Amino acid sequence: MASLTVASSSVASISASLHVVPSLKSTSSIFSGVPPANTILPAESSTGTQASNVTDSVYIEWNEPWAESRSTLTLLFVVNSELLSNSSIHDKAFESLQSLSSDYVRFLAWYPYPKISVPALEPPNITESTCTTSWNFTYADQLLGDFLRSTPGKIHSVGFSTTPAWMWISGQNKYPSDVNEIDFRYNQGTQLRDPSMTEIADYYRRIVNWYVNGGFTDECGTYHYSGHHWPIELWEVLNEPELEHQFTPELYNKFYDAITAAIREVAPKIQFVGGGLINKTIDWVETFMDSSKHTPGTELGWLSYHHYGWPDPNVTDEQEQATSSFQQMDDFILQVQKINQVRARLNPGMRIGFGEIGTILQKAGIHITPGYVISDEYWVWSASVFAYVFAKTSGLDIDAIAQSQLHGYPGQFESVSMVDYRTAEPNARYRVLEMLQKNFQAGDKLLNTTSADEKAYHAQAYRTVDGQRKLLLINKTAQNHTLTISSFNQGEAQICDVSSGSNPHRTEIVQGDEITLTPFATVILIPSC
Repeated sequence: MASLTVASSSVASISASLHVVPSLKSTSSIFSGVPPANTILPAESSTGTQASNVTDSVYIEWNEPWAESRSTLTLLFVVNSELLSNSSIHDKAFESLQSLSSDYVRFLAWYPYPKISVPALEPPNITESTCTTSWNFTYADQLLGDFLRSTPGKIHSVGFSTTPAWMWISGQNKYPSDVNEIDFRYNQGTQLRDPSMTEIADYYRRIVNWYVNGGFTDECGTYHYSGHHWPIELWEVLNEPELEHQFTPELYNKFYDAITAAIREVAPKIQFVGGGLINKTIDWVETFMDSSKHTPGTELGWLSYHHYGWPDPNVTDEQEQATSSFQQMDDFILQVQKINQVRARLNPGMRIGFGEIGTILQKAGIHITPGYVISDEYWVWSASVFAYVFAKTSGLDIDAIAQSQLHGYPGQFESVSMVDYRTAEPNARYRVLEMLQKNFQAGDKLLNTTSADEKAYHAQAYRTVDGQRKLLLINKTAQNHTLTISSFNQGEAQICDVSSGSNPHRTEIVQGDEITLTPFATVILIPSC
């Protein structure tokens, strides 16, 4: 999540066996990975409206791929007390998670919930006569255990991004006594009390030992038994470090190197995800990707970064809010291309994942706005924004595209939730991800696609791994748009829009070469032959 600052545009045993993680080396491709000349690029794009009685054309070269997708569609699971085992929505929430289970599904233990996310809330109390510690995994075990049980056989990315406040020179170590209380003040301090980073490295070594090796020995020499041998394939090092503790790129590299070295000593099969960036400045990217700026031998397998659309809170018109978010995503796509250029220059084998993609209404973010109700239309256009990001970046060598987040509620980014916070029933954001997952996967080929009005809608054709032809269409506006599709006579359309709402996508038979996109619709058109 994007913390407090609007970033420029962030226990039972588990039977699932360890899933083999693919090689970190980039997959070679016969395709250029560059959109064809007749594709409208982000710099030329801006969202607008169009009269509903105008018919536009979409031209597809079904036999002309311009890239091969490496993208797996996945999601972010952020811990919160509403998801603990005693919650009325617990079972439904994890049922919803299981239905979207996919590789690179991301677990984030985050700082607004210190009693969940920090298993050692107090420093060791060491005197001449006594030695005690505060290690307590009660809540973390519940959520990580249920997360892993709901996503068996998948590649998991796990992050305990919140470091104990007492490890920082901040003058305080305060946290709520109630696990249900949200605390956005916990992450304080910009200087570690142990600049050698031995203390923080030992902290993460013990957490990993607890979860993958059955237990650990604490600072007092006492062994803590967990019995856990849980499947953690990827470990993420911090979350949005530019904001949380205001890391510099150089300090983050030092932190990353120390933590990964400590974890590798006790869990050599775990691979690592770095960055978790929200601002995504080139100096951060270059510093992290450059192996010469790390301790020799440090693994640099993954870079992760985030992006959110933040409509102006004073704008209430749905079209203006959506327009702003689509435009911010166009800016983001330009950032993606620049980051890819850095990767090609410094670390071509590095894999990249979008750890969080979404939109945030500031009236439904970290503050509770009395009387404010999120509209039904919001969930639909927010979903179409995510689909747009997928369509525009699935040909840019991005390995994981994660929608944020499974469950949020008032005071904890309700507008980013994929389920109703009261019932955990899916909303339109969930349904669009569900539909995309069922239709697209890594290995699909992106085909040359030309659309007449990129301001109003976006079109991208694919030939899927199993040989099917599919056309992804996203309506950026609150208007109907009728499109004529080249080389299309009949087929089916899978549709998520205001009419389908929180229900699964509906399927309609399309006769002829025309289809009408309803307001903010995400549509997958599948020719019958």
